[in-house]
Amino acid sequence: GVVLIERVVRKSGRVSMIVFLVTAIMALSTVIVTCFGALDVWTQYTGGAYMGFKLPC
Repeated sequence: GVVLIERVVRKSGRVSMIVFLVTAIMALSTVIVTCFGALDVWTQYTGGAYMGFKLPC
């Protein structure tokens, strides 16, 4: 990862590329987590699982 970032910074000459790369990685991870969460909810819904809150007692 570090080698790739160094190459990108050297080729572009802009250190701000690090910020753009981190932003892109965070956006991609947000999309992936959302998709897997939606798949989990769909699996529970189609399987008839209880999806609400359980009583504390």
